Amino acid sequence: MTGIDPETPWLPADADQNFNPLEHAGVDPSPDISMIVTPRGGDREVGRGCYLVDCGLNQGGGDNYPDFRGLGPGSVDAVFLTHAHIDHYGGLPVLEARGYLDDDAPIIATRPTIDLTKTLLEDSLKIHRRETNRHGDQQQFTQQDVMAVFDRFESVNYGGGRVGAVAEKIDRDPLVYQLGNAAHLLGSAWLMLQTEGYRVVFSGDLGGRASHLPDITPPSQAGVPFLESTYGGTHSHTSFSDADRRAILEDADPAAGGKIPVIVAPSGMLTGGNSPRYLVELAARFHSATVMLTGYQALQTTGRTIQNQVDAEAEEIQFTTDAEPFGTDWPAADNVTWISPDGAAEPTTRVTMPSD
Repeated sequence: MTGIDPETPWLPADADQNFNPLEHAGVDPSPDISMIVTPRGGDREVGRGCYLVDCGLNQGGGDNYPDFRGLGPGSVDAVFLTHAHIDHYGGLPVLEARGYLDDDAPIIATRPTIDLTKTLLEDSLKIHRRETNRHGDQQQFTQQDVMAVFDRFESVNYGGGRVGAVAEKIDRDPLVYQLGNAAHLLGSAWLMLQTEGYRVVFSGDLGGRASHLPDITPPSQAGVPFLESTYGGTHSHTSFSDADRRAILEDADPAAGGKIPVIVAPSGMLTGGNSPRYLVELAARFHSATVMLTGYQALQTTGRTIQNQVDAEAEEIQFTTDAEPFGTDWPAADNVTWISPDGAAEPTTRVTMPSD
């Protein structure tokens, strides 16, 4: 492994499609080097997890894909997918659309990960279409690209195997892999790759999601581990037992008829899916309510916008979102309005709500 200065970008901003990252790092591929790992996202950010193991989006921006500079047509022989979260799978159709995958390149994952990713990629495509149409941008991938990704999926169980797409290209020792239960999400896995007796382990996301999942399977001993560490060394999540539930109940809107509505609305950063719609409906319909941000809020997300204003002790919180009504217009409310930003093809929603 070659040491990289953490203050120096792995891929310079002026690098074009012909940029050679190995030359930039001073690495000369040769028969004496068993394996070379090129990071292409995920450094000091949540999302874009990409060593050409996963291929995800940055959660703070729907069009912030991994850095594919230096890749050529058909240059990717195989992709491993650790689990079905957008910051790990979201860039797959872009990888397909730009022609970087070899004709026979598989996308290897567990069966639950594949099933979940197929459903979520269909949703991602709908959101991508809506956002590009609204802002007059060009789509980065289409339905055809998503279906081509589906055709590449290769289902495997926890355990080991040989990477058939590239094994024939390695003269002395085939590339083998092992997947183990990461206990993060249904089907989630860590990945070990080995060739010529040299091992690396990619953790993916480990544990911390639900009590009904089994324990993490201890990974194999490796020469180098690549670990995701968003919350490394910190305790940022207080327990529910420490929350003042009574205060939440007393603040419930009397208009609810004595019943307290509880809405659980992923994504937790209030971007994508239906969570922005629920938030806007909540702001319009209820005079008082509690919004609980239950995890890390990435930059440029609605969740981070709200969190920053709360931290700054603002009396009112204001944000904009691309949310649309659930089949009917928003309730009449002075704090929810439609605006048309400069250059936008369609209006967006501006919301103002009290910080308490």
